[in-house]
Formats: sequence, C-alpha cells, structure tokens
Amino acid sequence: MGLRIKTVEEVKKKLSQFFKMTDCGEMQHFLGMKIAYDRTPGKMQFSQGASIEKMLKKFGMNDCNPTRTPMEKGLQLTCSNTGTVNEPYREVLGSLMYVMMSTRPDIRFPVGYLGRFQQEPEQLHWTALKRVVRYMKGTKDMFLEFSRGKDVEPLVGFTDSDWATDTVDRKSVSGFLFQVYGNTVSWSSKKQTTVATSSSEAEYVALSAGVTEAIWLTGLLGDLGVKITKPIPIYEDNRGCIGMA
Repeated sequence: MGLRIKTVEEVKKKLSQFFKMTDCGEMQHFLGMKIAYDRTPGKMQFSQGASIEKMLKKFGMNDCNPTRTPMEKGLQLTCSNTGTVNEPYREVLGSLMYVMMSTRPDIRFPVGYLGRFQQEPEQLHWTALKRVVRYMKGTKDMFLEFSRGKDVEPLVGFTDSDWATDTVDRKSVSGFLFQVYGNTVSWSSKKQTTVATSSSEAEYVALSAGVTEAIWLTGLLGDLGVKITKPIPIYEDNRGCIGMA
C-alpha cells in the first residue's frame, strides 16, 4: 500500500508541473456519483441517490409512490395513434439513461424498451415511464459495489434473450452482463437487427453479442496488464443455442 501511495504522490507532483491543480483529498463524488470506500475488506461503492432525488424534484415526482419493479410483467406497448402527450418524456428518459449507464444495470431493459416510443409518446408510454421513476425512488439507495477478489475468474459473462416479444416487428432482445473479478463492469440490452425464427436462434444472436464484448474486454484488460490465458466462461441457458455453439 505504501508503494501505491508513493506512486500516486509522484503522479500528482508531475501533473502539477503542467496544470494548475488543487489536491482535494480522496474522491467522494464524481459526475453525480457518490463514492464510498471500505478499505479493510477492500470494497468501493458507487451510488446516485442525489441524482435520483434531483430528477424526482425536477419532474415533480417527489411525493410519488415507489414501486418494487420497474415494469409490469409481460408489458406490451404499441402506438395506438391516440395523440402524443405534452410531457417531458425525452427529458425523463435521458435522466434515467444516465443513471442506468453509470450504476444501475437493473433498469437497462425498461429504459431501452421505452426509448422506442420517444418520437411520439402517448399516455400509456408516459405512464410506463413514470413507473420506472417510481421504482428509482424506492431503490435510490442501491449501489454498485466493487470488491477485491483474487480467487475468482478474471472475466465472466452472462447472456440471454427473449424471443419475438415485439408484437410489431417480432424482433427479439439480446442482453448480456460481464464481471471482472466478480464485479459488474459491462451490461447491455438491445433489440436484435434480424427476426429469429426460434428461441435458440434468438439466444445464439445474444450469445454472439456477448462473445464480441468478451473479446473487447479481453483486449482492454490486456492493456491494463491482466493477461487472460484460459477460456472465458459465458453462461447461457438455452440447450439449442449451446448445441449450435
């Protein structure tokens, strides 16, 4: 630990020779994220409770009732051409998107799904979006934790997909999540570009996206000095997909 602190001090000293700097000590906040340290077990937590509170206040939802889930199970939305709502749909979506990309992978799917209707949102879309905000109110203290771990795999992935749940174009959604030494660092939920004719095909497309991410993360870790020599475990729950792979 002493060597690391010495290295940090040397870097700060060199940077101060070129830039006007003020040493404010250990970082506690960064771009709307609160950072908490627990050095004994080796843990660091990222949360955005303040950003969520600011969002609730901005859109007049301070007193809304929180929900336990961001979406209704099996929710299917379409455009019924009943007229768009005069509500800050895109602004709310953008606020949720920033939180989602930073510390909250649990809302990746609903934010991506509701983003399909931002061109001409209707009342049912606005109601569904407000539910996500209500979920955020009830979970504003949740955090993304990074823990020191030596006895875990350097890189592990999880992939999944639904199958033809979009009733308009019948395209599926791919999803993946990757962990580095047990810590979640990358996640995605994205509609597929082609129509899968079976659940195995949809899962295979999702697995392909996951493998692409694994290759990129392997290169990134290599640049940071982490050499991965063993095959990367990627978990997939569809037997047909596993058989094709």
